[in-house]
Amino acid sequence: MPNEMSFFDRLRSAGLITDDAPKPPPRAIDRSLIAQPGDPAARRYALAALDRECRLLANTPEGRRGEQANTSGFNVGTLVETGHITAQEGYDAIITAGVTAGLPVGEVEQKAGGGLRAGVTKGGRVIQLRPPDAIPVAYTIDPTVEADFWQARPIHEHIRQFARSRRTAPWAVLGAVLNRVSAAVEPATVLPPLIGGEGSLNQFVALVGRSGGGKGAAEAAAADVIDLPATKKAGIGSGEGILHQYVKFQPKTKTEPGGVEQHTTRVTFSAAEVDQLSALKSRTGSTLLPMLRDAWSGAQLSFAYVDETKRLHVDAHAYRLCLTVGVQPGRASVLLDDVDGGTPQRFLWLPTTDPDIPSVAPDNPGRWGSWRMPDLPTVDLFTGRRPITVCDEAVAAIDQAAVARHRGDGDAIDGHALLCRLKAAAALAALDGRLQVRGDDWALSQVLMAVSDATRDTVRRQLSKVFADANRAKGRADGERAVMADEVRDEAARGRVVGAIRRALSAGPLSRAKVRKAINSRDREHFESAVQSLLAIGDVIDTEAGNEGSVPGSILGLTK
Repeated sequence: MPNEMSFFDRLRSAGLITDDAPKPPPRAIDRSLIAQPGDPAARRYALAALDRECRLLANTPEGRRGEQANTSGFNVGTLVETGHITAQEGYDAIITAGVTAGLPVGEVEQKAGGGLRAGVTKGGRVIQLRPPDAIPVAYTIDPTVEADFWQARPIHEHIRQFARSRRTAPWAVLGAVLNRVSAAVEPATVLPPLIGGEGSLNQFVALVGRSGGGKGAAEAAAADVIDLPATKKAGIGSGEGILHQYVKFQPKTKTEPGGVEQHTTRVTFSAAEVDQLSALKSRTGSTLLPMLRDAWSGAQLSFAYVDETKRLHVDAHAYRLCLTVGVQPGRASVLLDDVDGGTPQRFLWLPTTDPDIPSVAPDNPGRWGSWRMPDLPTVDLFTGRRPITVCDEAVAAIDQAAVARHRGDGDAIDGHALLCRLKAAAALAALDGRLQVRGDDWALSQVLMAVSDATRDTVRRQLSKVFADANRAKGRADGERAVMADEVRDEAARGRVVGAIRRALSAGPLSRAKVRKAINSRDREHFESAVQSLLAIGDVIDTEAGNEGSVPGSILGLTK
């Protein structure tokens, strides 16, 4: 708007900068990493100004993002210079905004980070920031579409406000809530057999962020935001360990035949760090990932041991399994490397960051207490299970995707995408009090999948960067080792040549040609350098050219 105050005018009006204030003298210490005392109102204004700059960058159209990243970075650096926000606060916020805008990680580090440093160092400071590999994961979807999603239903808006009041990420809290809702539904409730057999409501969620980035906080907030039926909780273990959460072997007695007995139908599994999956997968003979893939589909889980006490199994669609995993982008290879197996496609990838988080926490709306278990669908007399109804839009989309796959079209990493979306739509419907996927559930699930796809793609880019950096480091190390090996070999060869020259001249002076001929052919390339070394230290003299050097045809001899 024409009358809107500029960025610097707003800083002046808040008393954060003045035109006549003397520039501070250069400092060698980084006081920007320590929050500066001052007027709380000025602090709030600085945070609001930071929020505005981040929003401006995040919503900048393609073609102007690089320039805006540098400009916004400089403006945030100027905010840091006022002392009311720290350099790390500004850096995290502006980098996240740049990634959200769609800039590659390296470019946003260079332009936004460079602009911030320029804005700060203009005042004479030297700052040190966390390494770039700790950049928070962000996502990129249309802000209007995202706002419409949260405002579509009262429960959505409630979850977002509750999450922000607890200073957690709304998408991460929603993902954890959807897992809890799905786990509350008995396993006999299934998706209809649109492609092949019936589908399961079992659901996997990856909460993506740096270590300590909010996965645990999101799960804690999800446990408090809504009243849901209690579900057994367990940490993720081996494939055999998963089975033990549902069934056990009962020994035969005089009155009982014994055998496998199911004691639990619903379990929510959690892995605070994806490294747990990596460690379990690396065990010899590990069956964890194949069993998780089967569990996502609701297939029978079993092991064919000779020992009948270990021969556990749980029937198809007789168990509910929902899994939440905390994923650091640089360590996500255990999931993303299993594209052929279909592991990453089975997860909802949701960020533990919130680029639009308000500077001042909203009021806590309290616990949502009006959720009730939806009426169960009608029993299918043939299978004994309860398939939910699905809207025509979802059925048509899934059918068209199946036809495309049969024709060889589509990206491997997007396999299972529509089934994952249908599970999300069913969970959103259950959260709304229904076990029926309507058109609006299907539309809302598209937004959720857009966030998931964008988050997963960000993880892929960052993981590629980690691998590229590692390969460059390995290449440098290999090169250095090769150079050192060559130097060692050359030094050893020169040592052999020096010894051979001394032995050849021990009986008296010889022509250079005869001395060179006495050297082993494999070492002759080092003859000249060895001669020069002996001349330089005075152990050998050239009887025609002196010790300033040697020429072809000269006579070499040992000095006394």
